[in-house]
Amino acid sequence: MRVLCSHCKKRKGIYLKRQSGLVLCSICFKRMIIKNATLSLRRFRDLRTDEKFMILLASGTRALVNSLLLYMIEKSFPKVKLMALCTDEFLLQYYKKFLSNLKIEIVDTFKIKSKSYSDYWIEVIKRGVNYAREYNCTALSIPITLDDITTLFLTNLFKSGTLFILPDYIDSIKVVKILERIPLKEVVIFALLERIPLIKSPLKFDKVDIEVIKYLNNLEYQDPNSKYYIYNFISAIRGGLRGFPQGRPSFIAG
Repeated sequence: MRVLCSHCKKRKGIYLKRQSGLVLCSICFKRMIIKNATLSLRRFRDLRTDEKFMILLASGTRALVNSLLLYMIEKSFPKVKLMALCTDEFLLQYYKKFLSNLKIEIVDTFKIKSKSYSDYWIEVIKRGVNYAREYNCTALSIPITLDDITTLFLTNLFKSGTLFILPDYIDSIKVVKILERIPLKEVVIFALLERIPLIKSPLKFDKVDIEVIKYLNNLEYQDPNSKYYIYNFISAIRGGLRGFPQGRPSFIAG
C-alpha cells in the first residue's frame, strides 16, 4: 500500500518521523532538514549579513552535509564568507572535490591523534576555535549532530564526572551547530537524497562510548523523543554560558 506524504499529500512517503508520526516524501524531508538547520542558526540573534564562517571538516559525511546546509542557508547573503578547515587529512581530497562545487576554499589542515570519540571532539573544537581566531572568523561551524551532543554529554559524565556543555559562544566567536537537533540517521538520509558521498568517519569509540551509544539507541527505541529530552536539558544549562576563555569547550565539574 502506497503511503502519501503527511505534508504535501501528493508524493509517496519515504521516511517515518517516529517523534511525530509524520510520513515524509523526499522533497518534504529535505525541506524539514533545511528548516531545522536554519532554526538552529537563526537563534543567534546577533548574526550579521557579513558573517565570516570557519567550517570544521570533521567526521566524514557529517561535515559535507553541514557545509552544504550552511551554504544553502547563507547563499542569499552575498557578504557572508565561508571557508573551511580540514581535520581529517586522509579525507582531504573528498572534501576538496565536494566543496569546490560550493566555491568554499579549504584554507588549512591539521591532524588529530585521538584515543576516543570524546577526546576527538574536544581536541577538534579547541583547535578549531584557535584557527577561527587566526583567520579572523566570527563563527565556527561544527558538524555535530543530535546523537553526538547527547553521546558526548553522557560519556564525559560517566568517564570523568563532568558535563560536556558546548556553549554558543567562546569569547566573541559564535559556535554554530546547525545539525545539533538533527539525528545522525536523518543526516545520512539527507546525504543520500542529495547524492553526497558517504565517507567513513575517522571517529574511534572506546568501550564506554559504545555502551552509551547502545543505551541511547535502546532508550530511543522505547521513547522516540528521549534524545530530544536530553538535548533540551543540555540547552537549558547552556543558555547561561558565554565567554569561556582560551578557546575551550566548557566543562562544568559534577
